[in-house]
This record gives sequence, C-alpha cells and structure tokens, in this order.
Amino acid sequence: MKRMLFVLVFSLAAMTTRTSAQTGAYATFEYEGWTFAPIVTGGVIKGHLAWADPLTLTGNNVPIVMYLKDGVDQWSTWGWTEYDLGAAVAQVREQFADPAIFTLEPTLGSAVSGTSVANPSKLIEDGVFEDDPIRAIIQESPDPVALISTLVDLGWEAAPNLSQLAVEMPELCPDTTTIVGPVVSLLNERTRDMELIILGQALTNVTCTLWPCAGCTTIFDMPVAVPGSFWRFAYSGNVPSMGITLCYWDRDATVAYTKTGVSTLLCLDCTASGIKNTSLHMTTSVPLGQPCVGP
Repeated sequence: MKRMLFVLVFSLAAMTTRTSAQTGAYATFEYEGWTFAPIVTGGVIKGHLAWADPLTLTGNNVPIVMYLKDGVDQWSTWGWTEYDLGAAVAQVREQFADPAIFTLEPTLGSAVSGTSVANPSKLIEDGVFEDDPIRAIIQESPDPVALISTLVDLGWEAAPNLSQLAVEMPELCPDTTTIVGPVVSLLNERTRDMELIILGQALTNVTCTLWPCAGCTTIFDMPVAVPGSFWRFAYSGNVPSMGITLCYWDRDATVAYTKTGVSTLLCLDCTASGIKNTSLHMTTSVPLGQPCVGP
C-alpha cells in the first residue's frame, strides 16, 4: 500500500517542479562532522537525515543516520550500513510518500539518479543497531561512552560522535527538575531553529536547553537557473498501473548560502557565505511507450 501511495504522489507531481512544500529558504545544521538535513513534508519537519564527513569514518562505521520525531521529546534513530546518499534519500521519499523531500538541499537533491533504489534503514538503540549482540554489553557497561568510542575507533557498526551522544547519561535541565537526554535536547533545539528558518514558525516546544554552543547553521536561498542553461534529461521510470512514463529533468543552477552560529566542537565561530552549484529538478509524464518530452 505504501509503495502504491508513493507512486500515486509521484504521478501527481508530473509536469510540476520537484521542490519542497515550503516557500522560503532551506537550512541544515552541523554537529561534529555530521550534516543534518530536515525532512520537510506536509508543512512540518518530521525528522532529520544526517550524513558523516567521510574522513571521520573507519571500517564499518555507520555513515548515514536518520532521526524521526515520534512525539513530544520522543525520537527514534535509524541508520544505513552503506554510504549511499541516493539510496537513503530514495528511502525517505518513499517512506513519506513525498518525492519533493530534499530537493532544495544541494548535496541530497543531486544524490538521486535513475539507478537509486530505496534502501530501508535499520533501528539504532544505545548507539548501535538494535540487533547487534554487543548492545547488551553496552547497556551493562559502567562507561558506555568510552566503550562506544573504542568500538568506533575499531571500525564497528556505530556512528562516530552520534553514537557517543546517544549513550551519554541524561542531564538535568537548568533551573528545572526535568531530566532530558542530550540527543533529545539537541534535536529539539535544532528542530525549532530549522522550523523558524524554513517554515517561519516554531512548532517544537523546547523545554530543556543544554547547548550553549548550538552549532553551525547553513541557510540556502531558493536556487536560480544558470543563464543560458537548459533542461537536460536525467532518467525515466515507468508506472504501468497508470499507463505513463515519468521523465526527470535537471537544469544547472546556483544557490546562495549563509553560514552562521557557533560550532558544537570548541565553540568556534562559523560565519561564512558564498554561492554553490546545484540543480533545478522537474518531472514530466508521457503515455507509456512514448519518448520523454522535455519541459
């Protein structure tokens, strides 16, 4: 049923640009070598997809992690064993039945190709995959953070920095009696910040602030087509049940960005700005068996 719904939404997107639901800018944030891209669909942020700086990875370290918001102060953690951003993006789009997710993020928006196949993620608990036998040892360890750090250095299937964050002991919120884990606090704070930038309003209620150095935020303007550029065919896919072929087109574009904030690592200023190369995306449809026709 989920697959059919995804195809239906995809077909309804035909002849329209593949852009996110929001009308303003897009934004990402960073945490110690990881970039977090909000999952924006239906006018809300459902979670974040995070990918690591490849230089921080060793052996079988988890390279891509997804945090999904399950309720007030409730988050679930999922990960991929392969460093395939295209497959991860395809999975998120299929999971939320929204092919427009991430189209305004320069890296993720260009990651999907005609060969990208949705790759289901695996649940992560206590910093490792839920079915990892070593999870029981982590739970019983007197110093789980140190154990996770050692495992990461050995190339274990754990996410550098993010796994350590996940197993840290909960902290007492300043001036309150509320106890909140640091990963929950970080995600709540940064989700609220992303909502203000992307949606123009804060939907997440932040009850506990534990991050004086909130991290770097990169704000992207709407992409602009490169003068003289043209739509070029990217790939196509058949939808036999609807008798159509979906045709995907890209066009060279640029996007202005501004980086602000203070890094979570060493609390360093991260102010910068510039222009990045990116692409505009469009989907058209033709009857099954007919050649694709450009925009």
